[in-house]
Amino acid sequence: MNILVINAFLLPFFLESKNLGVHSIVNEEILKDTSTQKDFDEFLYDSSKEIFKDGKNYDLIVLPYSLNRDNLMENSGLRLACLVRLTSGFRHQGVPFLFMGAASTEEINRIDKLGSILYTPRIYTTQTNDETEFLSLVEDIFSLNFSKDTLTNNQYKSFLNRVQIEAPSNYGTHHSIANEWAITRWKEMFNWNGMEPNINEGKLSSMLYFKWLLEKETANNGARESFNKRKAKVASVPGLPTKSRIVYIDDEGVKGWTSILSIIFKNSNVEFIPYDSFKKVQSKDEMVADIMAFIDKTPANCYIIDLRLHDEDFNDDVKELSGHTIARYIRDQNIGNQIVIFTASNKTWNYQISQEIGAVGYALKESPEYNYTKDESYENFCHFAKLVRTACNNSYICKYVEELRKYQKQPLLENFIELLKLDDNKTIRANALNLAVFLESYLDGSNYSKGKFRIEAGKLKLSNEIDQRKSVATYNANSIIIREDRKDVKFYPNPVCPCPKDYQYLSEASRGSLSVILIALRYYYGISDSLCNLVLKLRYDRNETIAHYHNSNITLTLEDIKTIFEKVILKILDKDCPA
Repeated sequence: MNILVINAFLLPFFLESKNLGVHSIVNEEILKDTSTQKDFDEFLYDSSKEIFKDGKNYDLIVLPYSLNRDNLMENSGLRLACLVRLTSGFRHQGVPFLFMGAASTEEINRIDKLGSILYTPRIYTTQTNDETEFLSLVEDIFSLNFSKDTLTNNQYKSFLNRVQIEAPSNYGTHHSIANEWAITRWKEMFNWNGMEPNINEGKLSSMLYFKWLLEKETANNGARESFNKRKAKVASVPGLPTKSRIVYIDDEGVKGWTSILSIIFKNSNVEFIPYDSFKKVQSKDEMVADIMAFIDKTPANCYIIDLRLHDEDFNDDVKELSGHTIARYIRDQNIGNQIVIFTASNKTWNYQISQEIGAVGYALKESPEYNYTKDESYENFCHFAKLVRTACNNSYICKYVEELRKYQKQPLLENFIELLKLDDNKTIRANALNLAVFLESYLDGSNYSKGKFRIEAGKLKLSNEIDQRKSVATYNANSIIIREDRKDVKFYPNPVCPCPKDYQYLSEASRGSLSVILIALRYYYGISDSLCNLVLKLRYDRNETIAHYHNSNITLTLEDIKTIFEKVILKILDKDCPA
């Protein structure tokens, strides 16, 4: 029988005289302060690797509740036992533990949640100092566990569900815990094709809390549902427009997000630019100012932003979060800027914030309590990818905003921009109506309308009182034929005769708003025949499917809407260029 005794100097003296494996775990500085659990767990992890490095198999591990001679109440021995149970690499997950100490099981469990391990399989306790009683107990333990090298699935599941391990106290927020959990999940999710991301996996894997979560939050007999590498997706966001530029702002980036996302976007053939100048000693205001300066010189198709970028964010009002401030600043520079909120907090106000700042949406960094299956984890990534793809595809709106800044404010066109940001096919109707009404109100000055032009005796004239007699273009109505259903218009340098069936000369058609618009577009602004027909299509949809809903199927597409804005509306404004 091979017995390992840990820190025998804290146990009954007869154990040191026995022919047993004895190993001491001593580090006075770390053992004096176990509150910094990340460092303490790493110390225990490294010490355990040293214990089991020679490959010797032990049938029993005997240890005290505490490894610290100066503090017998801190129960680090319990923590060590949990660590061995959760670490398959030590090859001793099923080894029985025997705790020796003066306190009873009930007392230990009352003062420390880790005492819950004492009620799990293959854990034994004794208060004896008598050698004979000890040896008898060891024989009983050995007989009960003879030829049982590992815990059964049910025993392991019982251990995972019964033991209680608290989050590290130096992890002040759920935000940090969720970030490290999500980083690990994303790393596991993909086939990286030899470009493994650089994350703090060593320290993360040594932390007892995360080890427990990685095992506990599962759907498969207590063994975490892993991604099948043979079926894993390549780490990328398919369908991103080439030459897209993505800016990433997240103080948690150094933990691995920057490395993970840089590989994903490199595989997606787009430029990825992380903000990497976070400073630990920097005040919140200084940090925000530095990020704003970075944004000013780094235009992007998509900005991915975490909401909590500074320690002070956990004491502030939601709207005062540094990420919220940065997002508002980005939108203030250009309301067409595309933002994706990437956060570890699953709060309802995330949706409200994303709406307030006009973000494309928000994506969650997966958190352990969600207990996602591998399919749900991948769906969560797909949601993130969809938001980024939508942002990059909609970044053209920034150019529209810049163009409109050259001219006097046009409320209808400002509404047009706001609707474009929604990226919803339902807004095509509203935006078609906006453009149709703009063309009518801007161009048609006949019949008491306030637009720019009217037509009179083959001449296009300005309609304002000062210049109303001024002719700005001439035309021949018999050079323009329009289909009777108003679905097609043709312009000729000379009158045509006879007029094709189902068409009529403009002189015989209504001389209303449509005539003014077509004549102004063709003969004053030089808009091509094909674009005039696209405007005619706009008018048809406006009258037949939008304003009166005679037909539920709109014929215009989003690309048609964009073409009318870029090649008709902006050309009109560029020529008139009001101050």
